[in-house]
Amino acid sequence: MVMIQVMAMRLISLALIIFWIIAIGLAVWVYKDANKRDMNATVWLLIVLLSGS
Repeated sequence: MVMIQVMAMRLISLALIIFWIIAIGLAVWVYKDANKRDMNATVWLLIVLLSGS
């Protein structure tokens, strides 16, 4: 039973790490794209980070 709990915690931790990597990657991509389009990159970065997308 304990082994299943340990494996579940590792899986949840891995899922959270993957989620954060994707979220940070998306935020960086939006920031760079907004700069290329001569838009306010900081505002777009905040929108992405605060919206949880």
